[in-house]
Amino acid sequence: MLNKAERAWSYAMDLRSAEKQGREVHHMMRKLRKAVVYGSMFEKLCAETADDRTALEAEAYAAWLAGSEHLEREQWEEALTKFSRCRTVYDELSKVSEAEVGRQHQRKCPKP
Repeated sequence: MLNKAERAWSYAMDLRSAEKQGREVHHMMRKLRKAVVYGSMFEKLCAETADDRTALEAEAYAAWLAGSEHLEREQWEEALTKFSRCRTVYDELSKVSEAEVGRQHQRKCPKP
């Protein structure tokens, strides 16, 4: 699931960097939506089978993917909600993680 989400997101970002025309934009949005679906499936799988820390990381990742999709669709309120959830989870993870892992989480979602 994670690999599929990453591949779909990466392809969407590659399409985004190209010239934006009708079909390319539509195709990019479909790939981004697919990444969100795979991210959500990954989050559910981790919630059922993984330890708490991994489940939280999957939750933050799924929220980040969803926030990215909302941002591309210019749905600002929804994007802010998802990115805020991602930030909250990463803040909590950084408090309970070892020093190095904590710094990685802080770099991933820097404070404004």
